[in-house]
Amino acid sequence: MDPMFYVNMVVAWVKARLAERTSWDGGALIAICVLVLVANPIVKLAAWAGLAWGVYTLVKKELG
Repeated sequence: MDPMFYVNMVVAWVKARLAERTSWDGGALIAICVLVLVANPIVKLAAWAGLAWGVYTLVKKELG
C-alpha cells in the first residue's frame, strides 16, 4: 500500500480524537502527571533549600 494512505489514516484518527472532550481531559491529565514527575526533583531541592534557610534564620542572631 501507499505510505501516504497510512499517514492520512493517522491524521484522520488524530483529528477525530481532538474533537472529543474526553481526549482533551486525558491529555490534560497526562500533561499534569508528566509535569509532576519532571518537577519532583526540583521541588525536593527547593524544599531542602527552604528548610536550610529556615534553620539558618532560626539560629542566626539579629543585628541591631
